[in-house]
Amino acid sequence: MDSNQYPLLTVPVDPGTSDRRSLAIGRRTDGTAVVLPVFVVKGARPGPVLWVQGCLHGDEYAGSRAIHHFVGGLDPDQLGGTVIALPVVNLMAWEQKSRVSPIDYLDLNRVFPGSPYGTWTRLLAHRLLEAISANADFVLDLHGYRSNYFALYFQQQDEAGTMAEQLALDSGAPAVVGVNEAWLDRSMFVVLTRRGIPAILIEAPGEGRNDPEVINYYHQCLQSITIKRGMIQGEAPRSSPPDRIKNLISIPAPASGFLDLKVKRGDKVNRGQILARILSAFGDPVAEVQAPEGVALVLNLDTHGVIHKGEPLVMIGEFCD
Repeated sequence: MDSNQYPLLTVPVDPGTSDRRSLAIGRRTDGTAVVLPVFVVKGARPGPVLWVQGCLHGDEYAGSRAIHHFVGGLDPDQLGGTVIALPVVNLMAWEQKSRVSPIDYLDLNRVFPGSPYGTWTRLLAHRLLEAISANADFVLDLHGYRSNYFALYFQQQDEAGTMAEQLALDSGAPAVVGVNEAWLDRSMFVVLTRRGIPAILIEAPGEGRNDPEVINYYHQCLQSITIKRGMIQGEAPRSSPPDRIKNLISIPAPASGFLDLKVKRGDKVNRGQILARILSAFGDPVAEVQAPEGVALVLNLDTHGVIHKGEPLVMIGEFCD
């Protein structure tokens, strides 16, 4: 990748320097421009171009704060390659403290590759993909919902797929999840990897908070990956070998009512184990949810006190053999 040019980031950045730029997306109804804040740090040494981003979902803030810390600690004179960092991708959702855009209520991570003629979220997806394709060698997408700590990559038998898997392993995440489920086909990391740009999604607990522990976790992931890519110097944070996970299963609530959870994020569960019960307004049991697979890991869990039928309740992943 030629890191001397950033077609959507205006003028080039000199080696050994950093700058704050903006990425133009479109215009609001009143005609005012929507531009995303962009850090560009270009190292004095040659190397790859890393694109790292936060707040693809507008209420997942800890990854953004980790980007602030990570970029603030970079020394352009010692850096090999270039870091392009966008702390807030879904700007209007972020302004509203919302997961999705208040304009069209679409989930940005379910509409890639987007469209230049689509509604706001589809336009944003298109512009992001355009900018990444023109500039990045690999992509790290930081998320923090109702999740445990894990890294997702798309399973693909080519150079991009192999590197995406290695990026996930290099992150130091305690669980690494290889996916090929159809419901993720329009996620950014899947679309990018299919187009030859290795990309991973790094998940952590979030729920709208800036938890120092979570911020530090993201920061360590970024440091570990950039050290192992030869971009920055130092010793990568130590981590134990990760759990290897496959076959993501998202289980919806079978009924509406009070949610009585029987497991926690990060728990290992067995087939038939009760994950949750749903209670009526009187407190009577109306449904229960059991683990459908063999030994699995609880990756994502709704922690609200009430749930509605059909809403995602729990996501588990089966351990690799």
